[in-house]
Amino acid sequence: MKQMVRIRFLLAAVFAPLLVAASAYAALPLPVPVSPPTFEIDGRAVRGEVVTWEAAGGPVERADGVVERTQSGVLRDFPSARLTLRTRQRRGSPVVRFRYELEATAPEGFALTKSSGRDNLVYASVTLAKGARATEVRLSEYDPLCHCHRLVETPVPDSYFSEDLAFVGPIVVIEAEGRASLLAYEHGSQSTDRFIEFACTQDRRLELRAVKGNYWRGRRIVPGHPFETIWL
Repeated sequence: MKQMVRIRFLLAAVFAPLLVAASAYAALPLPVPVSPPTFEIDGRAVRGEVVTWEAAGGPVERADGVVERTQSGVLRDFPSARLTLRTRQRRGSPVVRFRYELEATAPEGFALTKSSGRDNLVYASVTLAKGARATEVRLSEYDPLCHCHRLVETPVPDSYFSEDLAFVGPIVVIEAEGRASLLAYEHGSQSTDRFIEFACTQDRRLELRAVKGNYWRGRRIVPGHPFETIWL
């Protein structure tokens, strides 16, 4: 019960500031600003930094009370592509869902590729400051003692970063300087058969990476038919 209360508190208190950094890529005074996604387009890695973010119309309130906002911009390193950021937030709630949409601006379009033979897509990444602590949260861990699935929190040891290891999540909580931030993804990926994972790197970065099945090799992106990511 204490674990569930803690997660609910984090969802209600800290997810929105994290998304602000994700949507604008601004140098805000946050404990863990989120970096933009990275796609493999026509055989090369392309970082999802846009030249200028532009609002695509005004906020739209859905029937369920959730407000949807959309902004987009042309990619700085690949002008033939436009990246759209779509966010959904219930009024009065700091919890925000978001996803990206990658669309071609030229008629010939482009392809999402897999030069290494596997998915090459980073949805988001954060750099942990010195002294920051990360905790993996698994929502459906089977406990044979009570014959049910339950929430489990597991601290991420420093060895995960020094040895380039990964964990499945789907939630990671990062605590630093008296504050906490949360990043999560929506997917039924299992720990024994991963489609998405949080990968740790030696420079203390956490990357939310695609593992398999996130897109097919040579997926053509043309105007009117964008690639839509999972919800984060």
